[in-house]
Amino acid sequence: MSLALSGCGAEEPSSDAPTVDPSRSTSAQTSGTTAPHVVTQPITVTRTGGLAGVQDTWTVDVSGRWQATSRGQAARSGQVTAEQVKQLNAQLANPELLTELGKLGNSGCSDAFSYSVQIGSGRYELTGCGQSRPAFDRLTALLLTLTS
Repeated sequence: MSLALSGCGAEEPSSDAPTVDPSRSTSAQTSGTTAPHVVTQPITVTRTGGLAGVQDTWTVDVSGRWQATSRGQAARSGQVTAEQVKQLNAQLANPELLTELGKLGNSGCSDAFSYSVQIGSGRYELTGCGQSRPAFDRLTALLLTLTS
């Protein structure tokens, strides 16, 4: 399965960003090192719209448990491997990712995919309208691989 993602417009992270639950903090998060099977930040990406009216959601929590849902299909879930945790943490630590998410927001494209992205306590909304977002594209491709 191939997923082409791009976006346009400018947007700040939404002001209704959720707060981080301190009870979910790990020693890896507070010490600056990562335990072998700990995802540094929970992540959820939801893709909606397009010609077919899709609604897909990919979630990975800090324990590495993932869940994927798609309209009209049964939910899937599983656990990422230690190698996948390393890959995901590297993508989440990439400063280009937040730069891309912070600059590229919604616009009025027809039949485009809309994305809601939550990484830790940050929330971003964007629409795929043809701009290049290589860090976001790598992250979503990895999420598709992890949850397949």
